[in-house]
Amino acid sequence: MKHNAEHFLLSKCKNQKFFTKEEQLALISKAKKGCMRSRNLLINSVIRFVIMQAGKYSRRTGIDIEELVSEGVIGTIEAIQKFNLN
Repeated sequence: MKHNAEHFLLSKCKNQKFFTKEEQLALISKAKKGCMRSRNLLINSVIRFVIMQAGKYSRRTGIDIEELVSEGVIGTIEAIQKFNLN
């Protein structure tokens, strides 16, 4: 079941855009100023990585992948907020 959840989650994000470093920095700057669209674009651009890492950890520990993905998204949001553009 957990393996199926990982495949389902990955199938939902297979067409997500990857951004260049410059695009990421511009999005982070906007997100830090409160732009929800920029924040969501950043989250969606890294969600595939989050899901793959959560899947690996889930298989090792038995923790539900959905819980790990949720924590990964929260961590991404916190990283955006704390990111220093200087």
